[in-house]
Amino acid sequence: MSTSSTYRPKAKKNATFPVKLYTLLELCDGSSPSLERYPDGSSIVAWSSHGRSFEIRDEDRFMDEISPKFFRLTTISSFYRQLHLWGFRRFSK
Repeated sequence: MSTSSTYRPKAKKNATFPVKLYTLLELCDGSSPSLERYPDGSSIVAWSSHGRSFEIRDEDRFMDEISPKFFRLTTISSFYRQLHLWGFRRFSK
């Protein structure tokens, strides 16, 4: 069995946006022992301390490193648009 230097999560191609988003968050910042975590993912995107929301901490790295593995989006504004279409809302700090 060969190992690859490219990290590829196991997400279904026909999964809905919320399922892909949850998988992404669990791989980057989740505590699920059954999933192989994305290295250094919590510095890019992470759950909030109460676990009811998430935060993109580094938009450039998110779009370059993580988003292409899950979504066919090319800009952060497209990602935010998808969030809005699925009923996610932005909270101010």
